[in-house]
Amino acid sequence: MKHLKTLFALGAMTVGIQAHAAIFGLANPYNLFVSGNANLKYSDVEGKVAIGGNATIEGYSVAYKDQGGDALIVGGNLDFKYGSAYGNVITGGTSTLTGVGLQAGGTAQTGTPLDFGAASTYLKNLSTDLKNLPSNGIVYESYSTLQLIGTDSELNVFTLNPGQVNEFTSVDILVPSGSTVIINVLGGGVNLPNIGYNYNGSQAQGLFSKVLWNLPEATLLTTSSLNGSLLAPFSAATISYSGLNGQLFVDSLVSTGQTNFYMFDGNIPNGGGNNPVPEPATLAAVGIGALGFLSRGRRKARAAKK
Repeated sequence: MKHLKTLFALGAMTVGIQAHAAIFGLANPYNLFVSGNANLKYSDVEGKVAIGGNATIEGYSVAYKDQGGDALIVGGNLDFKYGSAYGNVITGGTSTLTGVGLQAGGTAQTGTPLDFGAASTYLKNLSTDLKNLPSNGIVYESYSTLQLIGTDSELNVFTLNPGQVNEFTSVDILVPSGSTVIINVLGGGVNLPNIGYNYNGSQAQGLFSKVLWNLPEATLLTTSSLNGSLLAPFSAATISYSGLNGQLFVDSLVSTGQTNFYMFDGNIPNGGGNNPVPEPATLAAVGIGALGFLSRGRRKARAAKK
């Protein structure tokens, strides 16, 4: 019986780790995920990119800091002029590559290795689930600074309206180090301006890996600078200037800004079952194996009693 308990504990622990690692479902590996069309010019995404619709890309670099494998997946047609992709470029429709260097062993391929519809639905459900989390942090307005103050060592949730971000020259996040931060910005149109974003007094970009900006109602989004990952799966987004330091999930995108390779590693709820995290076959096998082992043990026990 002790062995069974250990086996189930191991299976539960493994599934728990996977749930944390794959919080964005099928879109989790991508530095930039766009459900629909995208127009990207004169900058780069340092990690991998997935675009569900048609993509026009010019003067762009993809996946320089996450090289190998599928660097760029486009569900529709791709017109890519002048740039580099550090891995495979895969398109579901027609592909035109002009002056594009395929690095890190990458090749141009045709196919649809990603279910964009399922990935998009997952992100929309997740964004709505996170919106419904109760706020446990304090929003404090201090002169030209908006302070987000949390005391929970694991998860701090804040709720803002679009005007609050635009009224200040800096946003200060003050929370226990290592805790996850969810900032729900509620409103149909959101602008995240080029201001200072500080984490416990520092603007070091790596410190924002546990910060997630969630825009569950935004249909229009503009930003020129942001620290932290951004989940806005309903939005038509426009990015300019210095861009984003984190993962970005939007419906459509026009961008001349940079998306830097800082992947979200916070630990957040998955919606209480409304939005279950996909479970790899290996983890499913652990659970099935455990159940099979238990079933065999019970059959043997019943046979012995007879």
